[in-house]
Amino acid sequence: MAKRQLTFGNLDEVVAEIDRLHRDGYEQVGKWDLAQICWHLSFFVRGAVEGFELKAPWIIRAVLGRRMLKKILAGEAIKEGVKIPDIMRPGEGLDEAEEIAKFKELIERFKKAEKLYPSGFFGKLTREQWEKLTLYHCAHHLGFLTAKQD
Repeated sequence: MAKRQLTFGNLDEVVAEIDRLHRDGYEQVGKWDLAQICWHLSFFVRGAVEGFELKAPWIIRAVLGRRMLKKILAGEAIKEGVKIPDIMRPGEGLDEAEEIAKFKELIERFKKAEKLYPSGFFGKLTREQWEKLTLYHCAHHLGFLTAKQD
């Protein structure tokens, strides 16, 4: 089974896909289940609304982060299997319903937030850039799950 190529037009579509996977069941193509994916995605959405405790060095944000952001916003795929810090990795045995609820709550906070914090890797972002980045990130990870009804 291959990874799905997903595209989301808005955050409500992301939530609908997560609900569908939770309701209908899914097959994993990657290493993480739905609970782990929601935990990981929540890490970044929480950072946008509360601030990041982890930041790449300024030179990395200014050069590599900006270059990668430009590619993502242009719709270019980023290679899979990028090594990330342990703080961004979900644990095992997470409760799926609980992680989905946390993710949905953070998405609502994100939508209503008057201020969004700079990314720990990409630096300062506009609301539109934050949303596009979040949609891309969600599509990337949720593409590793295929609903059993498909």
